[in-house]
Amino acid sequence: MVRIPFSLTARGKASIARLLRRPEFQRGTTVRLSERDWHQFDRLALITRRPATAGPGGEHRSRLRTPAIDFFDHRAYQVGDDPRWIDWNVYGRLGTLQVKVTEAEERLHLFLVLDCSASMDWGEPSKLDRAVEAIAALAYVGLRQAAVVRIVCLGQQLRALGPITGRTQFPEVIRFLTSVEPDGQVALAEELSRIPATLPRGAHPTQPLVVLVSDLLVANPGSLGDAFDALLREGADLAVIHVLSPQEEAPDPLGEVELVDAETGEVLDVGLNLAAVAAYRDRLANWLGDIERLCAQRGLRYARVRTDRSIQSLLIEDLRGAQLLR
Repeated sequence: MVRIPFSLTARGKASIARLLRRPEFQRGTTVRLSERDWHQFDRLALITRRPATAGPGGEHRSRLRTPAIDFFDHRAYQVGDDPRWIDWNVYGRLGTLQVKVTEAEERLHLFLVLDCSASMDWGEPSKLDRAVEAIAALAYVGLRQAAVVRIVCLGQQLRALGPITGRTQFPEVIRFLTSVEPDGQVALAEELSRIPATLPRGAHPTQPLVVLVSDLLVANPGSLGDAFDALLREGADLAVIHVLSPQEEAPDPLGEVELVDAETGEVLDVGLNLAAVAAYRDRLANWLGDIERLCAQRGLRYARVRTDRSIQSLLIEDLRGAQLLR
């Protein structure tokens, strides 16, 4: 009998775990984070559906009147920017088009929420590795826009970075994410319900962009809806990046196997034949449909991404298609 880890329990989780834990896939992405050419994402920008009201300094233009036009930072020129704000001195020195960001524009508050449950440490490539890359890339884009960025890792011990702002802070993001590890069993909906208390409050209400990156494995998908509703009531603009591995979508029939829950250690003996795999795929399709409808009913932006797609494809195709980036 083959003994393999999995994330499908009798309570209804809808994913089987990877067939083999190959060492070369362990924490590979975090090692490569600092070596990646992040400048390839300079022309990307986050899209928020709500007006930012978090205070001066960022790219998102305020609806409030303000006399301040003080210089704050530079960001890469994007199609549609007013050419009057190009800093031609920078162009003369570096040969790149940079736009002046002033205090007449307002900052976006960006909350990046990473699911660090044990079920994320699964697949080839690992779901957690790809999720860490996605969080790093979104943080890079946000800091380039002079957004106020926070990263929250949901695990048995909640870990957080921020608030930080300015592109010079990106090395802090790399250092923080390089230390990310799977953190056992996580009650995702319960942990998400704590996020609204961390959203910024002040004289002017803020409407932050909250991006959740997770495999969304919960016993009751309806509990996620309650957590999403709590964030929406706080005025958050919520987007969901749903991470799946190719092994979850197309498991191989292996005969008699022993499945071990990645989070609880629960063991389930099954005969993994063609009929069982077909039934699993039907159940997976139904579960994915439930998740997608749950997000659509609340008007959330939702992107389902596979770990075998490159981070470039994930950002440029998947997240652009979900209207999270432009």
